[in-house]
Amino acid sequence: MNPKLFSLLNIELIKELRNKYILAGLLVYELSCVLLVKFLVQYAEVSKNEETTLLALFWLTILFSIVNSVVSSFQKEPEGRMFYYRWAVSPEMFIVSKLIFNFIFAVLLALIGFVTFYTMVGFEMQNMPLFLATVILSCGGYTIIFTTVGAVAMGTRNAATLTAILGLPLIIPILAFIAKLSMASLEPAISDIAIKNLLLLFVLDCLIGAFTYVLFPYIWRD
Repeated sequence: MNPKLFSLLNIELIKELRNKYILAGLLVYELSCVLLVKFLVQYAEVSKNEETTLLALFWLTILFSIVNSVVSSFQKEPEGRMFYYRWAVSPEMFIVSKLIFNFIFAVLLALIGFVTFYTMVGFEMQNMPLFLATVILSCGGYTIIFTTVGAVAMGTRNAATLTAILGLPLIIPILAFIAKLSMASLEPAISDIAIKNLLLLFVLDCLIGAFTYVLFPYIWRD
């Protein structure tokens, strides 16, 4: 691995470990959402067979957990550190390190959410490999989009508003693929359409990633 890339990833890890209250807050938020879903299922007597309802609640939980973690990654950067990054590394190296770290963190959050759903709510999939592949690729799409949006919003007064305006419309195609693939995961066999949608989601992630890689140096200069 490139030494500078490894150093940037190490810095990201150290920053997250120093912000233990932020990490704890993210986990509490995610677990609280799961508990809320559990209570809704228990008291509203939602049938366990209504997996589509649980799927919607699961993806909402994951979406907002990832948004909170990824978008804030730029807000945690002091101005002096950003000045040092501009001097020490290239913009391409910096954004790649951000994307890799945020992707790994997003996948961990998603897996924690899934295990918690599975344990406490009775969340089950007929086709687990397809569903896990969907989770990983969707985390990739979320990470790329909201890392880019966080970079654009960095330093602005209304960063939260700008994030919502830019980010939410961009994730609509990803949400469409998630819905199709999640429903396909309820079937025991993987259909050709599901494989096609999975490949299209992968291609979409790659295109957004390439766009971010090309666009970020211009944001970096500003």
